[in-house]
Amino acid sequence: MKLPLTTPTLPSLLWTLLTKLEQSYSDQGATRDGMPSVDLWSNLLRCLHESGTDRGALPALVRLSTRAVRTRIAFGVRHGWVEERKTDVGWMVALTAKCLCE
Repeated sequence: MKLPLTTPTLPSLLWTLLTKLEQSYSDQGATRDGMPSVDLWSNLLRCLHESGTDRGALPALVRLSTRAVRTRIAFGVRHGWVEERKTDVGWMVALTAKCLCE
């Protein structure tokens, strides 16, 4: 069965949905008043815990490259949502009180 050319594909439908979700999120105050963007939330903050998450495990948890994870961690640290702590076993990344309260 051949689909007509006007039928949207799954990737284009998902792109439309995510675009509208991000627009709605922005309309409600994201990126203002200290709220993280949808990208930062979906690709980092949702995988972190207050007690900390091993930095080396994050790329697999969020399914992003090590470089992309480093960039998101640095952005989160700059905005006070994330902190990095050196432990005996390596680096831990944790949510801050600011992120937990918002």
